[in-house]
Amino acid sequence: MADTFRNQPKAHYEVKLYAHDEEMIRLFSFMQFGIQCEEGICSTELEIHKEKTHFIKEITKVEPKERWDKVWPLLKALMEHLRKSPVFYPGEEFTEDVYKEFFLDENTRVFVAEENDQIIGVMEANKGGNSFVTNGEDSYNVGDIFVLEEYRGDKVAQQLLQYVSDTVKKEGARQLWVEHGTANPNARGFWNKYFDSYAYTMIRDIKLC
Repeated sequence: MADTFRNQPKAHYEVKLYAHDEEMIRLFSFMQFGIQCEEGICSTELEIHKEKTHFIKEITKVEPKERWDKVWPLLKALMEHLRKSPVFYPGEEFTEDVYKEFFLDENTRVFVAEENDQIIGVMEANKGGNSFVTNGEDSYNVGDIFVLEEYRGDKVAQQLLQYVSDTVKKEGARQLWVEHGTANPNARGFWNKYFDSYAYTMIRDIKLC
C-alpha cells in the first residue's frame, strides 16, 4: 500500500486498530502514526443517573427547524470549544449549514435538556454504524453532546445519556457506541467513564518532495 502512494506528492494513511492490541499500537506509533480518535461501546443496561433534575426529552423532527435559533448556539459553542487548546481542531467542515442538514435529517434523533424553556444541553443519536461491531440493528450511535458551561457539574450530560439509553433500549437496542477525538480531554473523560474502548484510529500524512 505504501509503495502504491510513494510517488504521489501527498499521502494520507489511516488504520483502525483494536484497543487491546498494544503491540500494534506501539508499532504504528514508532512509524510516526498518531491516534486521532477512539471508539467505545456500552450496554443499554446503563444506569448512571436515574434521578432527573432537569427536563429531558426527544424533540420532534419539526422542532429542530422551528427552534434552530436555540439549538445552533450550543453546536456552535461545541465547535468553538474544539478549536481551543488543547484540542486545536479547526473543524472548518462543520458549518452551520452542515450541522443543520445533519440535525434535520430523518435519521438523526435529537435529545435536549431544558430549564425554564431554555435548551441547556443537546445530544444526537442515530442508527449509523462503521464496523461489524456497530452495524447491527441492535446498535445505536451517540455523540455531539454539549452542555452550557454554567450547567456543567449538574449531571446534565449524564441525564441525557441515560435518557437516550433508556429510550433506544425500549426499541430493542442492546448497545450504544461512540467515536470521539482523543485530543479532547472533556470528551475522553466523559465517554470513557461509561464506554469500553475497543478501537483506535491512527493516522499519518506524508508529504513527499
